Amino acid sequence: MMARKIWFVPLLCAIMLFSGCASESETLVSSPPEEPGAQGYETAEENMVIVSCNGMSAELTLAAGEAAQALYARLREGALVITGSDYGGFEKVCALGFFLPDSDEWIRTQPGDVMLYQGNRIVFFYGSNSWAYTRLGYIDASEQELRRLLCAGEDMAEITLCLKV
Repeated sequence: MMARKIWFVPLLCAIMLFSGCASESETLVSSPPEEPGAQGYETAEENMVIVSCNGMSAELTLAAGEAAQALYARLREGALVITGSDYGGFEKVCALGFFLPDSDEWIRTQPGDVMLYQGNRIVFFYGSNSWAYTRLGYIDASEQELRRLLCAGEDMAEITLCLKV
């Protein structure tokens, strides 16, 4: 049984690479929320991650921090496909299946914020909330664009993260 499933892994990776991270899908413009370097955001190309879901993609500008660096290092190994579910009508929560270093602080989130929760969950915000999170980055898009990208209102969504090439 296991041998029959092994062929599927490389095929899935190839499909993700050429579809989920391709430039053919609708792309939302992304930039940090403030001036370069403000609030710990870096603007260098090597700190950009493509978030793809629902036939759309957007750029995630990574924050300057250990968790964001660890996520970047993980993505250098290949694209990451995670499944997210809505919570509270303002966020999409995705289990990573592994831990990133966390340095939680009380944060008031805004639409576009991407946070690490409990060290092993990525939270994409299309609304606002206050809680203890570790900042991972920011997607510069309107609340409506974020809702479309993240399939807000649909319980489950498959989200692909890959490095911008």
